[in-house]
Amino acid sequence: MKASHRPPIRYTQSFHDAQEVQAFPYGSGTTVRLGDLVIGKIVCNPGWHWAEQIKPIAGTDSCQFHHVGVGLSGELRFRMDDGAEFSVMAGDVFDIPAGHDVWVVGDEPSVLVIWGGWRGFGKSPTGNRILTTLLFTDIAGSTAHAARVGDAAWDQLMERHNSLIRESLEEFGGTEIDTTGDGFLATFNAAGRAVLAAAAMREELEAIGLNIRVAVHTGEVELVPGNLRGLAVHGITATHQDQINGDLLTFLKS
Repeated sequence: MKASHRPPIRYTQSFHDAQEVQAFPYGSGTTVRLGDLVIGKIVCNPGWHWAEQIKPIAGTDSCQFHHVGVGLSGELRFRMDDGAEFSVMAGDVFDIPAGHDVWVVGDEPSVLVIWGGWRGFGKSPTGNRILTTLLFTDIAGSTAHAARVGDAAWDQLMERHNSLIRESLEEFGGTEIDTTGDGFLATFNAAGRAVLAAAAMREELEAIGLNIRVAVHTGEVELVPGNLRGLAVHGITATHQDQINGDLLTFLKS
């Protein structure tokens, strides 16, 4: 029997041995890749402001990345597009939707580790267009369901919901793009896999008492750092909003 020449599996990766290091005015970022994970560490020095340092690179009016991570030091102040403001301090875990400005407060550098919404941050948009299959989900009647079961039980259901969705994505070869509170946006390289994943998701979630709506749409999208855009993305969300119950599975082509 031939000896295996596959590289050993890595279980850890240090930021001191990062695969990518990037510098920008008043800050820097390091990226490590471990299996399918892409995790960044960003250091923002006093004077760093997204609107001044990153906006000219991103080419958007506000940051369009959905960031998930934890603060290690300092204070970052966020202003959402709707005007809401809040700070991320050392020890804070954050989940911040796209559409915000952010800057350093005080004289201490702000350091964060980001595992969601890091890939492509601080880089010029690529603008590549690809044909892909999109899958979009959310929970039918989620507000009423949450009110009925209470906060603690709902939080447990959401944790299980997220785990089951991600298990189906992994099983059928999907790639998670974003989360939308009680739903997911994902891509697949084959429409058949997306439909099978949608059916599996509905079955698994029905077993724990959750009714989900799923839309599947094949079309052309534009790859931009941290997200997708294009008529296909708008089409799948619009079609999804027209679904009333969780018993509808929509398959579209554009």
